[in-house]
Amino acid sequence: MENVERFEHNGKVLAIIVRKGFDREGLSFVTEDNYGLQVGIHKQPKGFEAKPHIHIPFEELKNLEVQEMFYVEKGKIQIGLYDEQDNKVTDVTGNEGDIMIIISGHSLQCLEDSKFIEIKQGPYRGKEEKRYFTE
Repeated sequence: MENVERFEHNGKVLAIIVRKGFDREGLSFVTEDNYGLQVGIHKQPKGFEAKPHIHIPFEELKNLEVQEMFYVEKGKIQIGLYDEQDNKVTDVTGNEGDIMIIISGHSLQCLEDSKFIEIKQGPYRGKEEKRYFTE
């Protein structure tokens, strides 16, 4: 991946460095699926949406809730926040420079062309890691 450096020693990854010039369209995870920390970089157009969902807790870790953090590098995003009964509670707008820590069910929409970083617990468990719901 351009502008992503992996530092390895004896077949083990020691670090992943994402350089400032990283500018790939869509969502790019720079970490491996089996890593305990999942880091993805979004570059999405205005109007991009992620449907309302919640991440399924990790059963093997005493029902550890999966939380996400978004850092808005460029643009503007809107996060819909949902309660335990999947009811929408409010919308929160994230602007350039904002850090948003999401603990509940949520949706996402880009209000402008946006670039933002997503960080959540891993490992990635495939499509079974999310439960989607309607508003």
